[in-house]
Amino acid sequence: MRLNLPVTDHEFAFPKGETLVSTTDLKGRITYCNPSFILVSGYQREELLGQPHNMIRHPDMPEEAFRDMWDTIASGKPWTAPVKNRRKDGTFYWVQANVTPLMENGHPVGYMSVRTEPSREDVIATDALYRAMAREKEQGTLIHVLRQGRVVRDDTAGRIKEALTPGLSARLALVTTVSTLSAFAAGLFAAGQGVGLHSPWLIAYLLIGVAVAWGVSLRLRPCAGAA
Repeated sequence: MRLNLPVTDHEFAFPKGETLVSTTDLKGRITYCNPSFILVSGYQREELLGQPHNMIRHPDMPEEAFRDMWDTIASGKPWTAPVKNRRKDGTFYWVQANVTPLMENGHPVGYMSVRTEPSREDVIATDALYRAMAREKEQGTLIHVLRQGRVVRDDTAGRIKEALTPGLSARLALVTTVSTLSAFAAGLFAAGQGVGLHSPWLIAYLLIGVAVAWGVSLRLRPCAGAA
C-alpha cells in the first residue's frame, strides 16, 4: 500500500457546505477534480491530474477499506464510508466518501467520487474502528472487515449475526406480506368479521410487523465505517 509521508496531528476543517468531486480511469488515475477538491487537497490542479488517486491516502487508513472499495466498485456497485485523507502539507481531513462506477454497456469505464462532510460522531467512531483494525493487522488476525462499506466481524459470532440478518429481498418480502395482511384485516373489519384483539389474524399481523421492524433495524443500524 502506498505510504504518503510525512503526516501531522493537525486536522484541516472540512469546508462547510462544500462537495469534493473527482473522477478516475479504471487504474485510479485522476481525470477530473473540482475546485473544492483541489482546495482541500492542498495540491495544484496540475499536480493532481493524471496522478494516482491514492496520492491523498492517509497512512492511518486500513488496507481493508480500500480492498473492499475496489472489490465493490469493480463489480459495478457504489461504495460509501468515512475516509481519512492526507493533504499535501501532511495535515489530514475526514470525508464521507461515495464512490460510484461509471458504467458503459454494463461495464465500468471509470469511477466518480463525491465527498461530503461527515458527522463528528461518525468520525470518532470510524477513527476508533480503523485503529482497532490496525492493531488486529499487527497481531495477524483481522476480525473487523468491510463488505460493501459495511462493517462485519469475521469470526463465529459475526458470521452468525450475518446469517440472521435479513437481506433486501427478505425485507421486501416481509413488507409485502405486512401490506397484504393489513389489507386483509381492513377487509375483515369492513365486512364486520370482528377481528378482535385475540384474533389469530391480528396476532399474525403484529408478529410479522415486529419481524419487519427487527429486520430493518438490523440492516440499517449505523455502524462505524459503514455506508
